[in-house]
Amino acid sequence: MQVYIDRQVIIDRDQKILGYTLHFQHAPHASPPLGNEDVMAAARLTASLLTQEGTAWQLGDNLVVISVTPAMLQSEFIELLPPAHVVLEIRDITPAHHARCQQLRQQGFALALNELRPSLDNLPLMELADYINFNVNNQDMALLESMVKLLSRREIKLIAQNVDTPAALHACQQAGFHYFQGQHFARPETLAERSIDPVYSHVIELLNLVRTNAETAAIEAVIKRDVMLPARLFQYVNSAAFGAWRPVYSIRQALALMGYRQLYRWLSLLTVSAAGAATPPALARTALIRAQQMELLGQQKMAGNERDNLFIVGLFSLLDVILGIPMPQVLAMLNPPDIIAEALLHRSGAYGNWLALVEACESTDAARIDTLAQAIGLSAEQINDALLGALVWVEAQDKS
Repeated sequence: MQVYIDRQVIIDRDQKILGYTLHFQHAPHASPPLGNEDVMAAARLTASLLTQEGTAWQLGDNLVVISVTPAMLQSEFIELLPPAHVVLEIRDITPAHHARCQQLRQQGFALALNELRPSLDNLPLMELADYINFNVNNQDMALLESMVKLLSRREIKLIAQNVDTPAALHACQQAGFHYFQGQHFARPETLAERSIDPVYSHVIELLNLVRTNAETAAIEAVIKRDVMLPARLFQYVNSAAFGAWRPVYSIRQALALMGYRQLYRWLSLLTVSAAGAATPPALARTALIRAQQMELLGQQKMAGNERDNLFIVGLFSLLDVILGIPMPQVLAMLNPPDIIAEALLHRSGAYGNWLALVEACESTDAARIDTLAQAIGLSAEQINDALLGALVWVEAQDKS
């Protein structure tokens, strides 16, 4: 397979997650026409991983906007997707595709059209559109605002794409767009510094105790100092995800069941979830997806402890933005091994390229993805599988 899947989160005006956009991009060194067997293979992979046995949707209430070409529009893979959860983003559409689009609408699919300008010629297509996407990068916002007003009267939802800065987000919100996607939501340029929650301070202290193999009694004492930590610990140990065979309500017993390796992983997850309600949901979700995608990518190339390190690198990669403090200060608090710090600070060392790769999967830069994939020795299929698997995993965590 010579096609990479990249993904971007879509948020609404309240910073809540609507879903994800998935694009299929050819590797730069492979340039067959779009709609060939490789693109279809990537599309079928998407359908199989996002549904279970062809019926159960794996991403909860999240929508997935899948970019399809006119050639893909006619293919059978679309029939494998659940219409209630999928928006078909159709590029280069013409009136010749009207009948097929109408058929898909009748099957329950929502349609997103790109840069469709209000005109008499476009009226038939506008009747089919549930969403219209606009690339807002370097666009005249006054012109976009006038189009937003015209299209909103037809109850069409407008998605602003390539929202890469806080200023662009503000302008698009003022213009009246309903949904937004872009690099800003993977890594905002600014996020206000905030005081660190006491729970978070205790989590940091516990991480350092576990990393230095402190006595169980010392770990237990810190957990007991916080009213919420025992509750979160019992919730985790007694969850279906952990699989305890009977309810556990003893801190010492919970620690014995988990072991230091699993305890460190659980505490690392808390560094994201305990950062406070002010953290945008898309930001915390991005950190979790990075972590799981990196761990999945490492399955065939690394031992278990190294895969754990990959997970931690991905998870910690946005803590500077989440906490509003520089990464060196974050690392001073966490005191991770040097091999993890190198990746987080400089995208260097044993894990640097892995982190850079999952960050590239949040962009539309197929050349960057391909360069990093070749450097690590990963195929497009492995990268796509890990990305989609990470989306499914994060949704499962929300349910547990």
